[in-house]
Amino acid sequence: NNNNNNNISITVLEGTRHTLRKVKISGGGRCNVLHDTTKALPQLLQGYPRGHKELRGTLSARFTPSMARQWFEERGVPLKTESDGRMFPTTDSSQTIIDTLLEAAERAHVDIWHSCKVESIRTSTATRSSSSSSSSVSTDDDDDDGTNNNNSQPPQFHLTVQTKGKNDSQQQVERELVFDAVILA
Repeated sequence: NNNNNNNISITVLEGTRHTLRKVKISGGGRCNVLHDTTKALPQLLQGYPRGHKELRGTLSARFTPSMARQWFEERGVPLKTESDGRMFPTTDSSQTIIDTLLEAAERAHVDIWHSCKVESIRTSTATRSSSSSSSSVSTDDDDDDGTNNNNSQPPQFHLTVQTKGKNDSQQQVERELVFDAVILA
């Protein structure tokens, strides 16, 4: 849901020519998208033999498995739970999940760049002049009167990205991109 975050732009740097390629082959092409959402979190994590420790915080934080199920069902993707607890779309096709995720990304104006390889990431913190009123940034450091006594902005992330030319030619293009936040997956 991007309703409250209209000023946020999201760019996905996809390493391959095909978005969500691993989703396409997961679960034998059916995409086991979740594990039985009726189970308690410790039981649920047992359904993820690889990465269950990493998922502990993720699954109990802002977007729970029940919320994920609801998200898919609100978009017309009913899920079924098999006897071993794995959950699949009732279509038994990973393409259903791919189409739903890509449609949501398109509605949220997410940019997807294909054949990108991140070569390096560095951070920098810019400082703004206290006399510049046009670049006002509201942070938790704001005083009660709304003024900000901290002149430093949040860090920016500079990514050096290598991309292939049009039509996946062997031509490599290297460029630097600047983001306010980076999520590595």
